[in-house]
Amino acid sequence: MATKATRPEGGEKVLAPAGTHQARVYRFMNLGTRLQQYQGVDKDYKDTLINITWELPNELHEFTKKNADGTETTEKKPIVVSREFTLSMGSKSNLRPIVEGIIGTTLTDDEAYEFDLESLVGMASLVTINHKESSKGNTYAKLVSTAPLIKGMEAPEAVNKPEIFDVKTATKEEIEALPTFLKDKIFVSDEFKARFKAATSNKVDSPQEEINPDDIPF
Repeated sequence: MATKATRPEGGEKVLAPAGTHQARVYRFMNLGTRLQQYQGVDKDYKDTLINITWELPNELHEFTKKNADGTETTEKKPIVVSREFTLSMGSKSNLRPIVEGIIGTTLTDDEAYEFDLESLVGMASLVTINHKESSKGNTYAKLVSTAPLIKGMEAPEAVNKPEIFDVKTATKEEIEALPTFLKDKIFVSDEFKARFKAATSNKVDSPQEEINPDDIPF
């Protein structure tokens, strides 16, 4: 089934605060398959990349949105944090412990490989965020772990509309509406090139765990 991705409301960058927070997954993205590099050397196999975004409903910020007519409006919404993963649910993968923390159970290998990652959208959990420094000297927020909500704790209702994006089904218009740092990753994917036969650069994305902090549009 086709999925839709919405244009981010404004380009304001807001750093998610360090610490442990109540959070809810509101967006899951399949960015497609591509050859990557590790420590500057081409891998001998291709990876599929996914992106998961959480909202922090107790960390609200007054965001400014620029309208088409040149005016500006403000809206109080949760700060969000995203993390990019290679699509792997192996026992030593980075994705599997994040999933297990959200669902609050340890998965067997059979269960892990059968788990529908899109089902994470809408789930609430605790997340721990650390502040790190990029190679350019900028501070960014990295989600490092997840855990079930404490017994008796209820997460606030979701604010952002749940979204599931898949490069295999998204329209070209939906892809074009995404932020540049996501489009750049999608354009080099096998799925995008097969569907749209687009001219792409020879650039190979690096397999970083976090989104480039210089490109985050919120």
